[in-house]
Amino acid sequence: MPNGKIPLDLAVCRWLAIERKVTMMPNSLFYSAKSPYRNDNYVRVAICKGIEHTVNALQRLKLK
Repeated sequence: MPNGKIPLDLAVCRWLAIERKVTMMPNSLFYSAKSPYRNDNYVRVAICKGIEHTVNALQRLKLK
């Protein structure tokens, strides 16, 4: 990032992918740096692989 700060949504998505093996998309990457709509408090989720994969992903997201 231009200011050296990693957006929160990007950090969370990276953590989820590494630690929980669930991939999400950081919302802030869809907007330009100057956009008034840019926000790093949200992530995008797509469910593309069916109910079994979705249930498994939800289990991995649960806190232990």
